[in-house]
Amino acid sequence: MDFVAFNYFPPNKEEYIKGIAEAISASGIQLTHLGKNDPPRKWSGSAEEIYDVLSGGNDKTNYTFAKDSKNKVDIDFSLGNCPEAITSTISISGKSKEVVERLCLHFSKYVNSFLCISGQLGLGAAQQWTYLLQNDHCPASILDQVKNA
Repeated sequence: MDFVAFNYFPPNKEEYIKGIAEAISASGIQLTHLGKNDPPRKWSGSAEEIYDVLSGGNDKTNYTFAKDSKNKVDIDFSLGNCPEAITSTISISGKSKEVVERLCLHFSKYVNSFLCISGQLGLGAAQQWTYLLQNDHCPASILDQVKNA
């Protein structure tokens, strides 16, 4: 059984992209793969290089994919990159519920998260989510999306 967690946070913030790079360095995970395509290519770069990959691109949503093969964790970054964006998202999946949830909450310390939820991978959006963190400033549209999926 695999688990998934989602971290929703404000879009269009360069400081949060820097925070994500710092969070990865401080998390204890070792990225073995990182890139703009899924699956990402092999990786062995620094925190500064992680920032460069994350901030690269000018699409409305800036996607980056990462993997830690040793800990069997996949991380997908969907960074809102336009004025009308409501949120950015970090999606974390892996074999260990504890690792997935710990990483989701770890990122929340660096990106001013609105909401962190976790569940079982493969059950879809309509499953019963566990709320790990909910900020008072969480946009209603995000809560509606999670509750009404």
